[in-house]
Amino acid sequence: VTVSMMVLFGLIMALGMLVDNGIVVVENIYRLMDEGYTPLQAAREGVGEVAWPIISSTATTLAAFLPLAFWPGIMGEFMKYLPMTLIIVLSSSLFVALVINPAFTAVFMEVGDDKTKSKSGPIKFAFLSIGLGVICIFVSNPLIGGILQVLGLVEFVGVILILFWTHDKYSKKVLLFEKPIYDFVLSFGLLIIGGFIADSEGIGWGNLLILIGLITFLNIYVLVPLSKKFQYGFLPRLENFYERTLSSALKGYRPRWILVGTFILMFFSYFIFGMFPPKVEFFPDNEPKYINVFIEMPLGTEIHKTTEFTLKMEKKVYELVDEDMHMIKAISSQVGKGTSDPGDPFGGGDVATPHKARINIEFVKYEERGDKSSGDVLRKLQEYIQEQDYPGIIVSAEKNSDGPPTGKPISIEITGKDYDVLIQQADKIMNEINHSGIRGIEELKSDLERGKPELVLDVDYAKAGRLGVSAQDIAMTLRTSVFGSEVSKYKKGEDEYDIMVRLDEKYRGDVNALLNQTVTFRSQADGQIKQIPINAVATAHYSPAFASIKRRDLERQVTLSSNVIDGFNANEIVQQLKTLLADYEVPEGYSFKFAGEQEEQAKEMSFLMTALGIAVFLILLIIVGQFNKVSAPFIILSSVLLSTTGVFLGLVITQQPFIIIMTMMGIISLAGIVVNNAIVLIDYTDLTKQRKLAELGDVSKYTKAHLIENIVASGKTRLRPVLLTAITTVLGLIPLAIGLNIDFFGFFERYQANVSIGGENTIFWGPMSWAIIYGITFATFLTLIVVPVMYLLVSRFKTKTYKRNHA
Repeated sequence: VTVSMMVLFGLIMALGMLVDNGIVVVENIYRLMDEGYTPLQAAREGVGEVAWPIISSTATTLAAFLPLAFWPGIMGEFMKYLPMTLIIVLSSSLFVALVINPAFTAVFMEVGDDKTKSKSGPIKFAFLSIGLGVICIFVSNPLIGGILQVLGLVEFVGVILILFWTHDKYSKKVLLFEKPIYDFVLSFGLLIIGGFIADSEGIGWGNLLILIGLITFLNIYVLVPLSKKFQYGFLPRLENFYERTLSSALKGYRPRWILVGTFILMFFSYFIFGMFPPKVEFFPDNEPKYINVFIEMPLGTEIHKTTEFTLKMEKKVYELVDEDMHMIKAISSQVGKGTSDPGDPFGGGDVATPHKARINIEFVKYEERGDKSSGDVLRKLQEYIQEQDYPGIIVSAEKNSDGPPTGKPISIEITGKDYDVLIQQADKIMNEINHSGIRGIEELKSDLERGKPELVLDVDYAKAGRLGVSAQDIAMTLRTSVFGSEVSKYKKGEDEYDIMVRLDEKYRGDVNALLNQTVTFRSQADGQIKQIPINAVATAHYSPAFASIKRRDLERQVTLSSNVIDGFNANEIVQQLKTLLADYEVPEGYSFKFAGEQEEQAKEMSFLMTALGIAVFLILLIIVGQFNKVSAPFIILSSVLLSTTGVFLGLVITQQPFIIIMTMMGIISLAGIVVNNAIVLIDYTDLTKQRKLAELGDVSKYTKAHLIENIVASGKTRLRPVLLTAITTVLGLIPLAIGLNIDFFGFFERYQANVSIGGENTIFWGPMSWAIIYGITFATFLTLIVVPVMYLLVSRFKTKTYKRNHA
């Protein structure tokens, strides 16, 4: 799999999710170390407590993306690399969380106040980084590089000797710097890197090393003190506030009201989504990177005539975009082969098309366009084209598409047997739409290419019969003259070539020469070889014909299609067209339907809904296998359903469009992400409940007060990982959602960061990112309040049912 836009977005999306498992493991180990466990004990016990929950939570996330990996069709070929990337990356993160992170925490992690610890190591490391950075910036000398490398090598050899030959407290010190061994590794690495960089131009690397040194100072004197205040000041207050809030929520009848209120809010979000629906789009409405102005002359037009009109049109294009030339990179024109619309399913592909041309307008990068929009240029061109009337000539302007080809936004297929009736119906439907006043339709055109000149030869069969010549003789003579006939073969070595005979080029295009030639044949009457001119038994005339006849399911078909003017919504226009043609009657045996992008949209929506159902079913199986009871899957899947409240409320409040492909993928992704924290929380609540039962020794002694106490204690314990996993996932998606662009290479090499907000990628990936952000934000409230409430209600219901059955 090559690194593509889909793979890169999968990595960006996974960035906030892949740390979730590590956060849960490391936080649990940290908590146990804070309670007095040794690092090794804490690592062993901590990963043991959360191993199965994070395995299950990762499996549920993978289950959500698994159906998307089997996405069929051309859309699947485009989108399947996203779920593939996420599945691979998240599976790897599970291994890291269960194996690598516990080992690191057992060796490196420390808890408690570190006021007694020396800061000399980090400070020396900071000075070393800054010094190497200055050297790399101002010195490009192989001698300096060699010296630095020798110093690093001496330090490395010295430390190895000390570690192998001494076993006292000095074995953790190095030759050049008195600091822990892992600080030495960093300094040694920087010495070697600095040596290599000093051998060449190293301005960028030098600035990077200086930044590392400055961040080290910042970490010592700013970040660490702030983190201590946050860790020992704000977090305990937040945990106490959450404990009081959750305790209050679990009292009396409040759990029932909270649960009912949450479901009412969910239905309310559906209601206002229906009352104030955002725009629905199949794919995001992107900013044009380039615009194509397609020109189609009458079929049979000579290429020099097409070129003449294209030059006039090109001149007009220059006039229209004169004010926007600062954001245009190039304008080019092409006539003939390869100028058909690539998004047109009946455009003709790469065949010779002397009657077609294309004018291409290419824009500069998004961040270089300033306050102007390339969409304004497209609208200006489309409005001009609509105002003009070119008899027999079709002109259209279209922007590039960021997604796979899906057909035209407006496409009506008329099917039947008789081509004359089809043409008549197509013309009627086209006239009705054109006179309906529906705005946003660029230009409705038919795929039926009429007007192709055809030379028809009428044979006088009576006269030909008297002369003894057949229509087949005449036809074969003309075919040989124009296309040629094989008379022999030429062999050279192992290769064999056909020898073809036909008229010279100057005669092949001359109708008179073709008709004046003689037909040589053997007379059936007397067996003699005879010759007669073709025009003696046949006359020729020109007649219009069709370039091609298209069928679907063996039925002849004519398609009307059009682009949508930039700024208008294709779904809204199609809905108006459906209303307009709802009462339109076609003859018996004939039918019409909306196809193209609308047909593809319905098909992909159907698949995504099926994928969502399969994902939820797989998640259900995993949760049942994890908890071996019905109540936990009910609670967790309810949280998945309730999390959609955040998505719909977010879309309505911000009035962002509902993108069928991207928003639905966000909702499916959300189904796998939301369950993670709920699984960990419920599993830990079950664990504390089992410990309490073991402590009491009798199930009958376990009261409602004990249950509430366990729920509150579990929620308080899991508050940090729940918040951290939600925050990391949201923060990982924020840059993509808002389009935050920073040129780090330019900053380090030229001190130009070129910070910008927005871009083409934001238009494409923003809807999916925002759907996940809205859903996770609301789901965090569900995990912290509603899930404990549902756990309490379900537990009380099970207890009452058990007592009633054993009364």
